[in-house]
Amino acid sequence: MKNGNKNKHEIWSLAIRLLERRLTRRNVHKNSEQRLAIKKMGRISVDLPDELEKQLRFKTIERFGGKKGDLSKAVEEAIRTWIARKNRF
Repeated sequence: MKNGNKNKHEIWSLAIRLLERRLTRRNVHKNSEQRLAIKKMGRISVDLPDELEKQLRFKTIERFGGKKGDLSKAVEEAIRTWIARKNRF
């Protein structure tokens, strides 16, 4: 495999593992409310079409690497970009 194809394969493999883990582990940690209180961050729950969620997760892995917290970074960046764009009009 060429390096580019190998990297894409690794990204897809990681994305699939993360999606599988998300689908099988939907339990919220008992201390999640305490962690949120310490971070002093808001929490928003949204429903996305499956295909859009899949695209978001793959692009997040490509850009940030798939570490813990990367999805939050990607969504935060998207929201900031959207707000900035809306403020220009």
